[in-house]
Amino acid sequence: MQIGVTAYRPAGNNSLGKVAVVLVHAFPIDGRMWDRMAEKLNAQLDQDAELSGLPVYGFSMPGTPGVPVPSEEESGPRTEDGAYAQALDRLSQAMIDKLHELGYEKAIWVGLSMGGYVVLRVHSLAPQAVAGLALCDSTPAADSPQARAGRLCIAHNAEGEMGAEAVMKFARPSEHDSAVKKSADFIDTFTQWIHEQPVEGLAWRERMAAGRPDQFDSWDSLRVPTLVVSGELDPSSSPAVMKPFAERVHGALFVEIPDTGHFTAFEQPEQFATVLMSLFTMVLAAAE
Repeated sequence: MQIGVTAYRPAGNNSLGKVAVVLVHAFPIDGRMWDRMAEKLNAQLDQDAELSGLPVYGFSMPGTPGVPVPSEEESGPRTEDGAYAQALDRLSQAMIDKLHELGYEKAIWVGLSMGGYVVLRVHSLAPQAVAGLALCDSTPAADSPQARAGRLCIAHNAEGEMGAEAVMKFARPSEHDSAVKKSADFIDTFTQWIHEQPVEGLAWRERMAAGRPDQFDSWDSLRVPTLVVSGELDPSSSPAVMKPFAERVHGALFVEIPDTGHFTAFEQPEQFATVLMSLFTMVLAAAE
């Protein structure tokens, strides 16, 4: 199973040793969602003598532009409804392997939405590879039966006549969405990115996520610096939903970003970068 890699910042001398930052993106887009935030993050890292050498990477999931859709053999068995029962484990292990291939022992893992499922599974599979963790606009819970059925319906429709239209709702704002999501920039950018996704890749990612297990055991066992981020206007991962997650982890930092929806890192890149710097400082303090 292949993983796409974008190097946002090279490694330099830093107090954390062989530790990188790994950003794992949301559905139904790819690692480009981090580009603007990474630019802001680089500027802030440049101003911090202790953290300026911290390398930053974006990892793109299989089935995104330029990253092949896994074969059935690579994906593992399907359940009766068509979900992949082991694909999240295999994807997460592939990201751990990629981190080690790049020469790092640990990472500060940052996952947004579907990316959150991945970074939590990384912690479950290899806690020794986790120096810190950020769960953004996501959940440790498995899908409800209704949500699971909805994902599998999207997968079916994406591979059928609807194609990318099956997920175009993510690019179309509603009355209660943030000002950014209502902007032409957001609509145009997300529409383009969604159209550029291989439809087989959209379907694969939904079947992978539908088959994921409940991850509260892993969440409750976190003993590393932890950040929980929620957009004020996120319809699925609101502060009311996510703040209780933070309260379950000792010392976790919870941050609500105002006038922001589900894609916090894209909608408010400067604020998101500032919040990540707080997590990095927590990781640095824990290492001393």
